[in-house]
Amino acid sequence: MSDQEVIDSQIPVTETIVTPEPTETPSAETEDKEAVAAKTFTEAELKAQLDAEAAKIRNKYERKLEKARIESETRAQVLQEVAAKSEPKDDEPRVEDFADYGDYLKAAARYEVKQELAQERAKQQEQESKRSFEQENARREELAEKLAENGYAKYSDFEEVAESTGDLLRSKGLKFSNVMMGALYEAENSHDIVYHLGTNPEEAERIAKLPAYAQAKEIGKLEAKLLDKPALKTSSAPEPIKPVGGAKAITETDPEKMTDKQFAEWRKRQIKARGN
Repeated sequence: MSDQEVIDSQIPVTETIVTPEPTETPSAETEDKEAVAAKTFTEAELKAQLDAEAAKIRNKYERKLEKARIESETRAQVLQEVAAKSEPKDDEPRVEDFADYGDYLKAAARYEVKQELAQERAKQQEQESKRSFEQENARREELAEKLAENGYAKYSDFEEVAESTGDLLRSKGLKFSNVMMGALYEAENSHDIVYHLGTNPEEAERIAKLPAYAQAKEIGKLEAKLLDKPALKTSSAPEPIKPVGGAKAITETDPEKMTDKQFAEWRKRQIKARGN
């Protein structure tokens, strides 16, 4: 044995194990796809598939047309109903609450139309309120200017007297209500009332402490009182005899002795007569 053979015999022999590669088992889904891909459709089968897809699209389109038709047919009817009476707010219909889809479409159409009308009505009311507010403000400004013009023309110290009333009320944390100011502007002799309150601060303070309606009522009493104020006598002839009417006649002509109901009726007659 040669030296090389001896060396080779002493080296341990290592066995090499070769692991075979796993074979992939196709899944059922893959097999189905492959089977479908490999399948050859007949002309009848292909036509059936296309017809089914077309039917889905047609049904969807027909539903849209049906909804549009129902909305068109019910809009006029809903308009008449809403114009005739005020209905309570309805909840939005849900398709699952209806056994028939056509009934759902009708309910949905009515709901949508009512929502549109409610929004339009709210917008119109807002615009009308804004317009009325602006008109009333313009009218009050016009009446206030007329009041000032008449006051300056009649009283040389009108501005100072009018301002003194405001200063007095502010110093005591009081003010005339908007209701009272409206009644004041409407009074025929508004400038006389302003001057009277300015020269009678105790009365101005008393009125300012009253509720808004009572303040307006006091303005009406002052208007009647100052309008009926007798002029200075220029003759020595005796005053005419007053007609006999008893307590009723006095009550009907003296606002101070009227009840709230009598005063309101008297005030209405006075305004109506002035408008004529």
